[in-house]
Amino acid sequence: MQVGIKKTLFLCFPFGMSIADERQGEMRKSEINRTGRNVFLPGALFLFLTFLFLSNQNAFSLPLGNVTVTPTNSEVVNTTIYTVNFDVSGTGVINADSKILVAFPAGFDISGIVFVSSTTMTGTFSIGISGQTVTFSRPGGVNFIFSWDPADLTFANVVNPTTSGTAYTVSVETTTNADVRIDGPTASANFTITPGPADYFDVVTQNGGVEGADTAFTLTVSAYDEYGNAASGYVGAHTIDFTSTATVSPGGGSGLTVPTVPVQEVGVVFDGSGVG
Repeated sequence: MQVGIKKTLFLCFPFGMSIADERQGEMRKSEINRTGRNVFLPGALFLFLTFLFLSNQNAFSLPLGNVTVTPTNSEVVNTTIYTVNFDVSGTGVINADSKILVAFPAGFDISGIVFVSSTTMTGTFSIGISGQTVTFSRPGGVNFIFSWDPADLTFANVVNPTTSGTAYTVSVETTTNADVRIDGPTASANFTITPGPADYFDVVTQNGGVEGADTAFTLTVSAYDEYGNAASGYVGAHTIDFTSTATVSPGGGSGLTVPTVPVQEVGVVFDGSGVG
């Protein structure tokens, strides 16, 4: 039995390997395994995050910077040219075949929109319209717009809405050619749609149209454009003529005086708000 044990020990440690050598080898193998696991875990995490980013890039898109929109003519119902400016985000890029989506608020008519130019993006553009969103595609694009760089688009035949206001915005978004979001959507800074010229007046008396005879009262005269917006451009001193067609007193009965208009002209000064 003792000879058999010695023979078995000799076969387990050829070339003079001792028990101590075997233990050192096992320790080295253990260190290698730990090192392998330490390398594998961060690598696997990186691959997983990369896969997650590529499969759901929409979740990682960032806002565009400095989004502004400028109409050439800001008056209501005018057909005009618009320029949109923005900066690509710190992680974004506009490829040669990327898309730029510009969404207008309700009330704007973009059905006839046409591309005019871009000072930053070369090549040809095609246009697609869905609802209030216009998509500018670059089937003939050439250059790239990289992170933090500015980009712009100019397009025509946008019809302004009938309602004036100072808080209009558009939304801008960039995507790949496969419609994977890159940046945005990001709302622009506010821009203004101004009223049209004065079209009619609204006159309100001091007591809502019921005034006593021989009693002075005030008038509030407001100027409006044809779409009902206060005509803020109607400013300065203006003269308004008043006439009367009354033939009997509203109170009826005998001996009552027929109403007359003592002053035929009234000077009104409008302050820029449409009200005089």
